[in-house]
Amino acid sequence: MIELLYRAENGEGRVIQGSVVATDVADARFQLTRMGMRKIEILSSMSVPTKLVSGENPHIAALAVQSQFDSLPRALLRIFTNNWLTWLPLAGLAAWTLVSGPPFSTGDYLIFAGFALGILWVLFVSMPLILYQQILWARVFGRYRRGLVYFAILRRLNVASGLPAIAMGVERCKLLAKLGQVDQAKREFAVLASDATPKQRLIHALGLAGAMHDREEMMRIQRELAALEPDNPEMKVDLAMSIARYTDNIEEAQALISGVHPNSLPEHCIAGLTYVRGLIAQAHGDHVAATRDLTKATQGFRMTTNAIAFLISCEILAYLAISLKALGREEEARKIWDSAWPVLKHHGSDRIRMRFETGTRTERVM
Repeated sequence: MIELLYRAENGEGRVIQGSVVATDVADARFQLTRMGMRKIEILSSMSVPTKLVSGENPHIAALAVQSQFDSLPRALLRIFTNNWLTWLPLAGLAAWTLVSGPPFSTGDYLIFAGFALGILWVLFVSMPLILYQQILWARVFGRYRRGLVYFAILRRLNVASGLPAIAMGVERCKLLAKLGQVDQAKREFAVLASDATPKQRLIHALGLAGAMHDREEMMRIQRELAALEPDNPEMKVDLAMSIARYTDNIEEAQALISGVHPNSLPEHCIAGLTYVRGLIAQAHGDHVAATRDLTKATQGFRMTTNAIAFLISCEILAYLAISLKALGREEEARKIWDSAWPVLKHHGSDRIRMRFETGTRTERVM
């Protein structure tokens, strides 16, 4: 049994968020439907369930998952709203003493000190999660040195947030790899991975391989993960996405997703499944179906402001531009391509660029 975070609309039409204990994503959807919920979105993944994100504190765990979906201002607002009991009463009391009480008494200083401690507590508990998200955004936009600065701050603030040290360390390794310091990244990763479980080691190694644009290594690791959990549909979709993007073996990608039902997947994987179907249609020359599926997949990933989902959506837009160009809609294709390429150019996307420029499938570009 795992705990999964969800967002749904209850019988009164109010959007609520919470967690449900279930055997898998499909079971979670079934339970929530029986509870009268509609428009159900599973926000956390079977691969990274809520409890594994931030230890045993469910409030922090929920915030850890939700922080992936929030912009920086919204995340800060959420933090201080959710923790209002920590600071708001003292803020009100401090304001009252400034207006009505004797000026600069001992009570004033004690209240101000309590207010400051409340703010610091909220920041030390929750700010690391926001900084972690900003590191992801820095990597997406090629601001690697800024990401390392965020990491240095994060490492000092990560006292009570529950953010796993290995997750932070791997992000630093990815930034180093992006800066060309591959040997240093590998050395630091080897130290981090020594204390990880086999599955954790593979998941983080997959991310590092992606940062180094080593597509063959990515797919090798994804095959290992799929072998560890042969009944996990998320692993099949992830592997199919890589095969469809980085090879011409479309038949294997199609076989992997043939038995996967959307109800067994969280929201981001449903978008990933649609993405694979769009790539398969494109490979078969059906650009009308490809345009439909790729547009739908883009919308699915852009329902959130998660940095990695945004990066994937830019990649989908690039493939969408390829199909639009093939359909003769060149002006529209160029506009979409020009919106996606400033992001993709930082992430080893030469294969997509060559396909867009030539209009044909190409050999793999590492």
